[in-house]
Amino acid sequence: MNGSSHILIDRVSHQYRPARGRPVLALDAVSLAVRDREFVALLGPSGCGKSTLLYLIGGFLPVEQGQVLVEDRPVAGPGPDRGIVFQHFALFPWKTVLQNVLYGLEKQGTLGREARRRRALEFIELVGLGGFEDSYPSQLSGGMKQRAAIARTLAIDPHILLMDEPFGALDAQTRSLMQSELLRIWQASRKTVIFVTHDVQEAVFLAERIAVMSARPGHIKEIVETQFDKEDPGLMRSPRFVETVDHVWGLVRAEAVLAERAGATARAATGHGA
Repeated sequence: MNGSSHILIDRVSHQYRPARGRPVLALDAVSLAVRDREFVALLGPSGCGKSTLLYLIGGFLPVEQGQVLVEDRPVAGPGPDRGIVFQHFALFPWKTVLQNVLYGLEKQGTLGREARRRRALEFIELVGLGGFEDSYPSQLSGGMKQRAAIARTLAIDPHILLMDEPFGALDAQTRSLMQSELLRIWQASRKTVIFVTHDVQEAVFLAERIAVMSARPGHIKEIVETQFDKEDPGLMRSPRFVETVDHVWGLVRAEAVLAERAGATARAATGHGA
């Protein structure tokens, strides 16, 4: 694998050890190289370890076997070079949009007060929330809350943007709008993005490459290239887009079937019915 990759995941395995019950192997010898400024989606059936892999890159879980390198340095914990956006917006409800975006900048402590304010307002504009600086989260729609969460993460200028199903809680129309907005923001900021999703069409639309993961224990089953003209208004109706969605969905469906069979076998072995 190429050691000059922006992110290098090399034969990483991860096991959860619950207080009761058997240990669970979530990831098994996962290897993946991500280029600088690339948009990569992690896709696979529920429980395949997508979020676990994201948290290992973010430094929120310890790397126990294998290695995760960011710019050739081992990940030893969270850092300002990696920003994360969760499915649930994680905004402070008692702070305004501006105050929420300022929070990370204040924790960094590298800019003066006026410079922090200018930077926060710049990213509020970038995500399309100009005019809502003084609004509280309770006054915002779901899509607007997610825009605020993205602005807060981008404002601290991480090299890498980690996104854990950020649009999963949104309705279909808002989700579609936010997908287009994320592409616009990514093209403007050119961050390296790792995006976890369950949605095949979302992955094909957003990502340059999709890492399709197997059923647990997760490993990379196939890397699918998704190089499309993202600005084509008819993209999702084009034969090549539809063929790619069908191909990726076939990969995910096959793994989901294997996961269900394994679950049924485990239930039968323990005497628990479906």
